[in-house]
Amino acid sequence: MSKTINTLFGPLSLPDSFFTYRKNISTVGNEEPEVSDDKYVFKFHLGGDVDLDCLKVSLKDNMLKVSYEKDSENSYTSYSSTRSLPEDANLETIKAESEGDQLTITVERKAKPEETKTRVIPITFED
Repeated sequence: MSKTINTLFGPLSLPDSFFTYRKNISTVGNEEPEVSDDKYVFKFHLGGDVDLDCLKVSLKDNMLKVSYEKDSENSYTSYSSTRSLPEDANLETIKAESEGDQLTITVERKAKPEETKTRVIPITFED
């Protein structure tokens, strides 16, 4: 495409940062959380130039969203990742922590209901 633009208009002299889109945040490992008996753990790698004031973690309708948006004079940076939380996720216990270049989101799992046993109810007959 740049060859076509150069052919039509001649070489353009734009600063390197003119058309900048950078993905400064990425998941660590695969897209799935680490799962244990009592929690789900989501990990994200933050690039070195991520402004933590522009980082947002939100929850709506059982959907966990990590987003980042920064608009500066020479560049625009954005990232968004939305994950559906499992049914047994305890939405009241979500914690997000940033340490070094890693964002860790921990979601506790609800306790499994105890398996109920069938109980026979005696019938009392009246004469």
